[in-house]
Amino acid sequence: MRTLVTSGLIESPTAPADRQPAHMRTPTIAPPSKEYIERKYPHLRLQREDSFVYDVRAEYARLGVRETTLHGDFRLDCDENCDYSLCSTYPAELAVPTAASAAAMRACAAHRGRGRLPVLSWRDPASGVVLIRCAQPKQGLRWWKRSAGDEAWAALIREASGELAIVDARPLLNAVANHMRGGGYEHASDYGSTRPVHFCAIPNIHAVRAAFAAVAAGGGGAVGRWLDLQ
Repeated sequence: MRTLVTSGLIESPTAPADRQPAHMRTPTIAPPSKEYIERKYPHLRLQREDSFVYDVRAEYARLGVRETTLHGDFRLDCDENCDYSLCSTYPAELAVPTAASAAAMRACAAHRGRGRLPVLSWRDPASGVVLIRCAQPKQGLRWWKRSAGDEAWAALIREASGELAIVDARPLLNAVANHMRGGGYEHASDYGSTRPVHFCAIPNIHAVRAAFAAVAAGGGGAVGRWLDLQ
């Protein structure tokens, strides 16, 4: 199933680490060894024994997405956000539908929180199933305010990947409350999806941190062990 995911988690002010409750603190995890990283993730280039440089182009190439794709479903765009003017919180290289134009990217970004338009986060090289990530739409108090540019972008994603399912990580109540802050959520039929929007009911970023802590604890605090669960 091809999926469009909007995060939209409400980011609450965070207290200093030493004043946070124990269950909200990010656990201390032993870094994986150089040998483990080189074996598990050969596209990562190590700087020192305990750090590495993430090569976004190599990672997307591993997923079958390249800058010069001519006949594929997605391509790597290295121009529109090269100076972070499109979206300051996205990387300079964005994986977008092959048919996407610069104008289409900007029209969609204008309707998304902080310019976070839907871009590819992961792709199964074998089946072509994709995971698309974006911020909530800017609907505000008009509730079902629509954007031709945003809906056209969703059409490009459908053409590239097929069936579209929209998943919102927030509880429905949080998504509705965000209308008061200029946000909101998608009306599935406006985006060509036959499935209703699915809300995952993740309360906030602290719940995500707690889940990460639980996974880390299950692996004994060693990254090299719990990464093998992938």
